[in-house]
Amino acid sequence: MSRPRRSQARRASRRRRKRPSPETPSPGTKSPSADGSPSDNNGAAPTRDSARGGNVKLVLLLGVLGLLGVGIYYALQFPSGTPRAQQAAGESSEATGENANSVTGDPDQPPREGWVKVGGVWRPPTDIAPHGDPDHSVADARDSKPSGPTLGDPGRSPLHPLDENPHVRSVAAALRSGRHPERLSSFIQPKPFDKEAFLQDPQSYLETIEPGRVYQSAQPGEGVRRIRRLSPRYQRVIQGETVTFRVQIEPGMPVTFHSARLGQFENKLSTQTVRADDQGIAEVQFTATPGTRGDIDVLAASPTSSHQARFVVHVELPKGPPKVAD
Repeated sequence: MSRPRRSQARRASRRRRKRPSPETPSPGTKSPSADGSPSDNNGAAPTRDSARGGNVKLVLLLGVLGLLGVGIYYALQFPSGTPRAQQAAGESSEATGENANSVTGDPDQPPREGWVKVGGVWRPPTDIAPHGDPDHSVADARDSKPSGPTLGDPGRSPLHPLDENPHVRSVAAALRSGRHPERLSSFIQPKPFDKEAFLQDPQSYLETIEPGRVYQSAQPGEGVRRIRRLSPRYQRVIQGETVTFRVQIEPGMPVTFHSARLGQFENKLSTQTVRADDQGIAEVQFTATPGTRGDIDVLAASPTSSHQARFVVHVELPKGPPKVAD
């Protein structure tokens, strides 16, 4: 075969390769589907896009109908001529008149009869009347008393001179100087117990008030005595009465009693440290002073004995004299 014929054959072959095959449509052309409807080269019918657009229109139509229904409902429920609408319009006009009066009128005179000045602003009586009783006057509300049973007034804790005894003086010194917060709160840990220093000067330790000592009990272990409660755990008293708390610890060692809910011990405070006798018995007197009511928790602990002793005193208020019928 000569060279010109070869070049002609190559060009014919190239033209055949570039010509699209009737079985495979080119991209973007449409071929008939099985049911005869035209479709694109991806096989998706154009009716799907039209259906999608129809769904969007349906959703928009439903939204418009919903908003129209809400507007019709409120128009039927609250027409312009109903008393409620008129009341709202009247309140709006009152507010406008109030503002106009406060700007142009005399600020010392009420804009309307019966209005009351509260915090420098004139307000209608209905704004300050008790809820549920709009006809109740302000004076009656001020003089009214709560109905139903009351718990009664437990009173207030008694006051004592700051130099009444050495225990009170130690607390007063901490208040003045601010250098001994452990004497004022059980949440502040005092310094560790020094047994040798206590045996040399026990009175100084006993006269210094440190409520946090009730959390300084010894760790349980061999040879460590456990504090023992000798008096009843639960007692009931009338406010003003006195009970006795008694425990047993290591003989000659200190034990601290502390009440977190008022009341007072023999030193006129809610915390007191005493020394056990030769049998290891220590006791204190606790008085349910004014201000106490309900269950009063009292803890006792010793730095040389393990665990704590807990007491509960239920304080009831004294009953008043019987009422005499007229």
